Amino acid sequence: MSCKRIIYSILPILLFTLCNTRQVYSQWEENLVVRNQLVHMFSDVDRTKVPTQLLLDYAIDLVELSNYDGRTLTDSNYISLIDYENILRSIRSASVSTLKPFDKVENIMTSFTGDNDNTSLKMSVAFYKYNRIKANALEDGLIEFDETLGKLSDVYNAGTWVNPYEEGNLVAFAFNRSVVNLRTLTRMQP
Repeated sequence: MSCKRIIYSILPILLFTLCNTRQVYSQWEENLVVRNQLVHMFSDVDRTKVPTQLLLDYAIDLVELSNYDGRTLTDSNYISLIDYENILRSIRSASVSTLKPFDKVENIMTSFTGDNDNTSLKMSVAFYKYNRIKANALEDGLIEFDETLGKLSDVYNAGTWVNPYEEGNLVAFAFNRSVVNLRTLTRMQP
């Protein structure tokens, strides 16, 4: 069974859980029911070995992060403020460490969009490297999945850990508003 097939077989359960927990949209990446299911699935994986400490397969995906790799800007990867917020939520939920990569998304978005000054324009940029389990990891013996327990586990070859991860890049930016009344333009750098 391929890794994608496993993830896709579990995805409907996760989505059903997400839709039926009645938590507000802004708390999806912190949904304890879904998070506990993911923790269970990855409990036999040494998460300290994830090179970037951000694992896409461990995230609660609100957007398809692979669309935002920074290679080409197109109409399909142009993002709104809501998309940007969901990208941040997805990245934050991908953290396999107890330390999150940044503050709560609500705090970031409030700080970013909080002022009511319609004459200023701010841009927020996110650059992250993340890992994901290679698409062929199960077939190639890079990771194992116990269907009975619903758990993934690391593979060791002659006592040496086998790396099942590949790296991806995320590049995203957004402006704090879509319409700005500017009569003059002043550039400020921190």
